[in-house]
Amino acid sequence: MYTTDYFTLLNTCLPSLNITGAVLPGIYMAEDFIISDGVIAPSRKVIYHAGDQIQLTPGFHAQRGSDFWALIEACGIGPSPNDYQNQSNFLDRTQDKKINPFTSLNLQCSPNPVTYQLRVAFDLPSDGVYSLYVRDIQGKLIESLASQENRAAGHYQVELNAINYNAGIYVLSLQSSMGAISKQFIVTR
Repeated sequence: MYTTDYFTLLNTCLPSLNITGAVLPGIYMAEDFIISDGVIAPSRKVIYHAGDQIQLTPGFHAQRGSDFWALIEACGIGPSPNDYQNQSNFLDRTQDKKINPFTSLNLQCSPNPVTYQLRVAFDLPSDGVYSLYVRDIQGKLIESLASQENRAAGHYQVELNAINYNAGIYVLSLQSSMGAISKQFIVTR
């Protein structure tokens, strides 16, 4: 049986996502569009959920034995006024400065594998709202290190107490108005 915290995720939509490389299991949600050239491995369950468009570009491949869904429907239980403001600011920044909003996020974690304390370092390329989540390999939310927090551009570090986690593989997911990035880490005992 597959379980998820889907209704909690409805409140964590980003304006847009660009997903590349090996796609980790889970739900990827965006208010407007998702662009992906990623590869979904066998036995991985992945859901792309976007409000307007999902574009699968050359290189995208859901391998035999994977479980892939693409949904086009509204993201979120109900938008707040800030959602519209952040969305228009995002579009203004990308159009005025002609930047690629998906290349500047950076996320690192060490030591990996970890037994006790995991140091998480990340860079935010611009001021805005961001979220930092830990999920298990099936996509279930394990811990929210930051949820929809306003931060200035810069370098940040947080400590994750891995002593409370079961041994296994976990995924750190950094989401911001500039896109999303994920890193796997392993907890050992």
